[in-house]
Amino acid sequence: MGALLDFFLPSACAGCGIPPEPLCRACQCKPKVVEEELAGSLLRYSLELNEASLAVLSSYKDRGMLALERYLASHLSAVARTYPNADWLAHPPRNPQNFRRRGYDPIERLVRRSGLLVGQRRLRLQATRALSDQRKLSARARRENLSGGLHCQAGTGTVLVLDDVVTTGSTASEMVETLQAAGYEVVGICAIARRLQSEFPPREKKA
Repeated sequence: MGALLDFFLPSACAGCGIPPEPLCRACQCKPKVVEEELAGSLLRYSLELNEASLAVLSSYKDRGMLALERYLASHLSAVARTYPNADWLAHPPRNPQNFRRRGYDPIERLVRRSGLLVGQRRLRLQATRALSDQRKLSARARRENLSGGLHCQAGTGTVLVLDDVVTTGSTASEMVETLQAAGYEVVGICAIARRLQSEFPPREKKA
């Protein structure tokens, strides 16, 4: 439904607010690859989470602007393909409360749209209890909210962790710990955007 509304009733640009395109060319960024270490794993992402990229992601996730899906999925795909092929792909489990409110799971749709699942197996993580929306919590509360809150069926093989945004790193870190405890080897973490925490910017990976 959101895609049909975007077609028949074009929205203002999610970045600058100027109609009629959901995201005008001036507000589109070409995918790049930036990397740093997180939870003992290699984290790579494409966008710094600033005012502009946050507006685009929020419009997709909370305003139902599904026309932005192709753009965001292209960033996820570009970063993921810099890693060696993994046996499995894994992303955060669906939040039931957010799913009921939105009517869709943003990261699941982005992973599908990215084409990364073609010929790949997906490893499903499950929540062991009701988890709060991470965006409403402080860094400490995020860690406490997720600590021991994920489960994965035991197995072997390499796994690439996927997510849309990494802020404090609590979700990605918990996923890595859960997967490793279940017997898997995590080859890295792939995200569309990263909220920078450090005074020193991570290094940009040369193409």
